[in-house]
Amino acid sequence: MYESVLTIQNELLLVSHDHALFDEHFPEIPVLPGAFSIVACINIIKKMLNRAFDKNYKLQKIQKVSFLKPIKPGEHLIINIIKVSNASEETLVTFSLEDENHQSYLKGILLFGEGA
Repeated sequence: MYESVLTIQNELLLVSHDHALFDEHFPEIPVLPGAFSIVACINIIKKMLNRAFDKNYKLQKIQKVSFLKPIKPGEHLIINIIKVSNASEETLVTFSLEDENHQSYLKGILLFGEGA
């Protein structure tokens, strides 16, 4: 369902202006549900890792996520990879979701492993 609310263009996350989801979450002050934003970040980062290392990565664990600012309809946000640490079969990624002024909306640490 998140694909109809969010458009992923390379590492850019575009939030729909007028999706029906915002009528319910929340009508007075519409914001993107946190689950939608973290799933989008996971998918973008996974694609970036797969391209960079020519492997098939799978999320193993969300180690930490901090929601810093509500994501409103119409936002254009960028995934910023802060650090990638490879250790044997695991890859730890520290990232943030930011606007063009480097204002952070979300920060996190994800653990990926090679998938089947």
